Order: sequence, then C-alpha cells, then structure tokens
Amino acid sequence: MSAKIFASLGKGVTYPFKHLGQWLLLTIVFIAAAAAAVGAVTSFAAGNIALGIVLIVVGILIELFACGVQVKLYGRKEKIFSFPGNIGRGFQLLVINLIYQIISVIIAIIVSIAGGAALVGLDSLATATAGPGAIWGAIAGLGVWGVLIIVLTIFFSIFMMPALVNFAVQGRFGAAFHFKEIFAMIGQAKWYKILLGILVLFVATVILCVIIGLIVGALSLIPVAGTYIGAIIG
Repeated sequence: MSAKIFASLGKGVTYPFKHLGQWLLLTIVFIAAAAAAVGAVTSFAAGNIALGIVLIVVGILIELFACGVQVKLYGRKEKIFSFPGNIGRGFQLLVINLIYQIISVIIAIIVSIAGGAALVGLDSLATATAGPGAIWGAIAGLGVWGVLIIVLTIFFSIFMMPALVNFAVQGRFGAAFHFKEIFAMIGQAKWYKILLGILVLFVATVILCVIIGLIVGALSLIPVAGTYIGAIIG
C-alpha cells in the first residue's frame, strides 16, 4: 500500500511538468492573487478604501478562477483554463465544500466566537473570580474543540471528495449530490483508502506550510522587498 501511495505522490509531482505551459500560467494567476491581497492590505493601511475593496474583489475572482482549475483537474481535463467558465466552476466548488462541511463550519464559527468572548472575559476577570488557571483551562477546551473540528472535517471529506470528482467529471452541480453514485464510488475505492489519501494530503500540506512559513519568515528580515517577495511566495 505504501508503494501505491508514493506512486500517487510521484504522479502528482510530475503532472505539472507534462503540462508546463498551463502550470506556468497558473503560477502567474497565484502571483496575481497574492499581489492583489498585498495591495488590498496596503491600500487599507494607506486609507484608500475604494482601491482596497476593488483589489479584494479582484483577488476573490482570481481565487475562484484557481478553484475552477481544481475542478478541471478533478475531472482529468486536458485544457484546464477557460474564462469566465472557471470562475463559475470555482464558485460551485466552494458551495459544494460548504454544504458537505456545514456542520464543521458551524461548530468552528460558534467555537471561535465563544472562545474569543471567553478569553477576553477570563483575561480581565480570571484573578478576581475563577483564578489564573481559568485562562489555560479555556485554551485547553478550545484545543479539544479544535481536534473535534479536524476529525469532523476529515470524516465528511470521505464523502465530499468523491462528490467533487463526480461533479467535475459530469460537469453538473447536482452530480455532487447523487448519493447512490457517490456511495458506489466510495465502495469501489474503499473508504479507508480515501481516508488515507486525505490524511496523506493533510500531512503533506502541513509540512509544505511549515517549509513555506520558514522561507517567508527568513525573507521578512529583508526590509521592504522581503515582505512583498515573502507574501507572493506565501
């Protein structure tokens, strides 16, 4: 099984080099999204609200376009760029993700709001009421809820990933909710293999984020230019 996992990872790594032109364009798309995000923050900081809002809208459209590319990859399409079709597909992808993960999203929102309120209250009242250990107790409680959210997200992803593939292959939004077909896909692929794939992807993403974080942190030591280059790489 480990050999298959490494073979799949190998295919994933080599895939961009088989379609180098398209992936170079996708790199430009991501750089444009990063530049829009940095520009929006800079504009807001400078008090130029109108420009900041425009750049946020541009950044969102670029991100939706990139999500549309993701749909094309799920569907094994050779031509991964189309405008404005990719934006529409990207929006549909986000909606499907939200529907399948709605329980995790609701819990995360409630925990974030309640946790923030609790920590603010405990910070000012801990010594007078519950004691200084109450803050650490609240943080530990948030950690437990965080683990629960991760577990739920992974669990629902077992159903969400085949749904996204079915949507991408058939090209219809409703295909993501053809549960008979989705359960058949899960049965054919084996749920534990899908779970293992999700876990491998999660671990690989965490490792990549750590590496990129270290690079961005090092670049931030360079005045001005390092901040912008680090933002683009991030």
